[in-house]
Amino acid sequence: MKACPHCGGEIRPSVIRCVHCGMSLAGEAQPAAAAAVQGRELASPATVGAPAPAPAPVQAPAARPATSHAPAADPWVTPSVRADGHSPLAMPQTTPSPPLGSTSTRRPDHALLVAGTLAIAAAVAAYTALSLSWVTGRVSSIGTRGNVHPVADLTFRASDSFGGMIALAIAVVMTLLGLLWFWYGLDRAMRLPVFVHPAAAVVAGLVGGATIGASKLGSVFWEGAFVAHAREAGLTRGSMQALLDDRTKTLVEIEQLSGSQRFGVAAGLAVVAGLAALWSQQRRGSH
Repeated sequence: MKACPHCGGEIRPSVIRCVHCGMSLAGEAQPAAAAAVQGRELASPATVGAPAPAPAPVQAPAARPATSHAPAADPWVTPSVRADGHSPLAMPQTTPSPPLGSTSTRRPDHALLVAGTLAIAAAVAAYTALSLSWVTGRVSSIGTRGNVHPVADLTFRASDSFGGMIALAIAVVMTLLGLLWFWYGLDRAMRLPVFVHPAAAVVAGLVGGATIGASKLGSVFWEGAFVAHAREAGLTRGSMQALLDDRTKTLVEIEQLSGSQRFGVAAGLAVVAGLAALWSQQRRGSH
């Protein structure tokens, strides 16, 4: 047993590190070992007269193993390869939003755009028909022997009857419908509000057609126009009214002119526009 030069504890001669203080004894044991070897060489006859060997270099204390300071794996991070050898599930990729100023993704509704164009055309036709002559009215008296004597030959416009108000109303309705349909037709994703439903155009066209049919009935539709223009035929209002009231002795003939024909075209365009808009809405609902 020997004493540790650092702490004085008893240790074995062969140890190189103190079991009490943990200090290395390599530097202390080396000179003693070297002296013992050198004494044996001096005592050996083979080494008499030979130069003394150089002392062995002192060994530095063994370095402690370096401790790895790598950060621990985050358990919330998905690894590149799972423990069972399979690749992890791919994360869903989100489509990036288009940058500002990029091309618009609007999808136009061509059927509704066509319907809007037809509605505007119907409105223009209905409005321009107001300034044209609608009918020519002829009033004739029937004699006792069946002879027909012409009494009045007058030309009327839509403003001479309530047909003018109907034509103006249809022109306004179709204008609003056409503009709104054209706006909503620029993007298929936009839904038509209730107040611009295509049925409104269909109803307007049917009312216009009914007006054209009623304009052929002179004694009902144009009676006020005949009385108002009685002086142009050389009659008084009273005599014209009495002539129209006597249905058995009065013949009233109505000939349609360009104004009523154009209004008939406007009514037809309104119906076609409404059906086209209705078809476009059905297509939107089916997708």
